[in-house]
Amino acid sequence: MSIITAREEFLSGEGKMKKIFFTIVMLTLASCINEEYDDLGLTDDSDINLQNDTEDLPDSNGDSGNTGNTGSGHECGNGTVETGEICDKNSVQCSELDSNFESGMAECKENCTSWDTTNCIEKKPEITPLAVMPAASFEVEYLYNGVEEFNYGANQGNELWNQPIFKTSIDLGTDTYYIPHSLANVHWLAGFYDSQAVQFVQQSYYVPDEYTSQFSYPYVVMGSLKTATVNGAVLNIGIKDSNEVNLIVVEYMNEAECVMLAGYGTLTVNSVNLVPGDAGDFTFTTSKIDLYLPKETPEGNVIADVQNAGWPVCQ
Repeated sequence: MSIITAREEFLSGEGKMKKIFFTIVMLTLASCINEEYDDLGLTDDSDINLQNDTEDLPDSNGDSGNTGNTGSGHECGNGTVETGEICDKNSVQCSELDSNFESGMAECKENCTSWDTTNCIEKKPEITPLAVMPAASFEVEYLYNGVEEFNYGANQGNELWNQPIFKTSIDLGTDTYYIPHSLANVHWLAGFYDSQAVQFVQQSYYVPDEYTSQFSYPYVVMGSLKTATVNGAVLNIGIKDSNEVNLIVVEYMNEAECVMLAGYGTLTVNSVNLVPGDAGDFTFTTSKIDLYLPKETPEGNVIADVQNAGWPVCQ
């Protein structure tokens, strides 16, 4: 994850609405949804034994007896699977032995009575997303030129909306975790570009009257590689560097901002116009976005990737 600007450089402008953290529900999220997924295991070792191995014992003349003959009247390695054998010095796809293997080749063991599955690769356990954000389209008419211009927010008055783009919830049993916060009624949908990336931000506020505004967590940040953000491109959303787009849900815990959830899906660039030295525009469509804890994603544990990008992970 190297696309989204590190938090020290991001959202630092004093011209933004005052940030006040809502404590409802949020501090309980990590503990409520941090369930462990069972690993898919086959056996305690790497072999599937259909018959116990027997040692080749020396005969009365002191010979080792290791001739490939099992002593049952058949010869191991003669090209025919005979009585007492399950294989005959051959190899098979691991998936033919067990559907829990996704790839690799299993080798027949020397005595022809079991398979050596050392080179078999097990399927990764399926991970169910904690929440799904519906597919959405949006046009950023004024794409700020640089993070400083974005933080200043000169066009913010034209970028406030009653409805968010990214919205979902997570059932915690006794409570519900909302993205954005359930009390938020104004949403700042804006973006900027720099030499490396095009970034979009959804920040939300509770505005009870014309004189009061309170910033609410969580908020959403999405960034795409500038070189990949071209008209008509379909980009992968994930965390590792093989993805062209990162999407994170940012929370506030232990008196600091941190990444609570990581998003996975695709982003289609409908149109993009980046004018050097001036504001641009950006129109995009996202597929449904699956949300996961950073420790359990389709890419595995991505906590280190998030931290290397300058963002703490919520604990």
